[in-house]
Amino acid sequence: MIIDFSHVMLAKRRLFALNRTKRLVNNLVKIIRGATDLQGVDYGIIEWKVVHDIDAKGDVNYQRYMKIRETNGNVSWVRVPIGVIDGHPEDRSEDLGIKVINPEDGGRLPWTIIGETDERKTLAILLDPPASTGTDSCFELNLVWRGAYQPLISEHQDKGKMTVEHTAERIEVTFIAPLGLEFTSLRMKDKIGDAEIKTQEDGRSVLIWVAENVEIGEYPYTLNCKKNEP
Repeated sequence: MIIDFSHVMLAKRRLFALNRTKRLVNNLVKIIRGATDLQGVDYGIIEWKVVHDIDAKGDVNYQRYMKIRETNGNVSWVRVPIGVIDGHPEDRSEDLGIKVINPEDGGRLPWTIIGETDERKTLAILLDPPASTGTDSCFELNLVWRGAYQPLISEHQDKGKMTVEHTAERIEVTFIAPLGLEFTSLRMKDKIGDAEIKTQEDGRSVLIWVAENVEIGEYPYTLNCKKNEP
């Protein structure tokens, strides 16, 4: 006898989608209640750190830390665009395992999706505490992109783009390659910042790019690597 469980799987997917929608709506309500200005206000970025920890399948554990300072009023929430990968619809449905915390106390921060396409999500994150006069605020965003760095694994080259929506005093981006690959360069279309290549104690190649006083704009780059020499 053949038993068809397809209806069970469909029901589970529908329940997952329903719970996801409910969670995002609840977080949106929290953001609306906690936001002092729903249109958002301008702010400056004191420190912005990003880590791309890439595995042999091209998946990446992504971490973004951002510390901000108000420039013309309290900042109760921030808009955060993040890229996603074409051809991976499951990434959209599963939210990339997004987790947002206040790194100073480990407390969870409410977030919700306010924009979504096949290539990008835009998050709204409620800050706790808000950035105000004399008080800076920060958040840490963690997620997983499946297959994000497939071109780097298969072609030894990957193209990306950093979008800077607020002036930043300092940006530091770290790429960690899987064993067997070695970074050779990071080429920016607009020459800003400097890149340094190192090797970790575990033998993995690391490329660190640092730039200071970065203006608002989009900064395309090409990341290159090669196979480790035997």
